[in-house]
Amino acid sequence: MSPDALFDIQIKRIHEYKRQLLNVMETVAQYNQIRAHPEKRWVPRV
Repeated sequence: MSPDALFDIQIKRIHEYKRQLLNVMETVAQYNQIRAHPEKRWVPRV
């Protein structure tokens, strides 16, 4: 694991189905950002 990687966590207690939905939405948003700006220096997330 890279020491420069970011940890992606959720601290509030929420239902599992909502947590899964939030994770999918974040993944899609991150993917769209990477596709739109491939020249940026992206930091890996764990």
